[in-house]
Amino acid sequence: MQQAVLALEDGTVFEGVSFGAPVQRTGEVVFNTAITGYQEIFTDPSYCGQIVVLTNPQIGNYGANPSDSESTKPFIEGLVVREAQPEKRLWVAHHGVIEARLAAIRHPDTMVAFWPIGFEARPDDCGELCIAEIFGSEIDDDGGWVGVGVKPQNDPRLREDFEKVRVDGDLTDFHDFAVDGCRSACGSSSTGAG
Repeated sequence: MQQAVLALEDGTVFEGVSFGAPVQRTGEVVFNTAITGYQEIFTDPSYCGQIVVLTNPQIGNYGANPSDSESTKPFIEGLVVREAQPEKRLWVAHHGVIEARLAAIRHPDTMVAFWPIGFEARPDDCGELCIAEIFGSEIDDDGGWVGVGVKPQNDPRLREDFEKVRVDGDLTDFHDFAVDGCRSACGSSSTGAG
């Protein structure tokens, strides 16, 4: 990765690394506090000419799909993130496997989870698909319990299919978790904190 700088008009300079094209850009620096929806931010014409700072700590944990774009191309001049994720294969799936890389925190008051929710356009008619849900209170020296499955919420087409699976290993290290369609699966191989 190349060194990169964000230089403000008042002389303030922020140093970092570049994870995109090696180019120089100028624009108004703005921030966005959204936890998800960065594909929409990149392609929203209202961000034209702006360098967007995303305040969510990790960007790149999930992918993109054609239906989430606001236009046919990105409009932002640049993007600033705290922690870019390595290049991923995490396209939002219409069919097939959905993956997430998570690390739990071993503390009784914490939980880490990845719950993609059905169709945002129909919130009264969608269920939840749990890729992984880990409570800090359910982790021990040898592993822990990981919740996986489906909760129907308001979708009459779905049935409750949620369980907790024992996973061996240090769950505070990053692990890949996945589901295949609506049949839940949990992967437990550590992939490091990369």
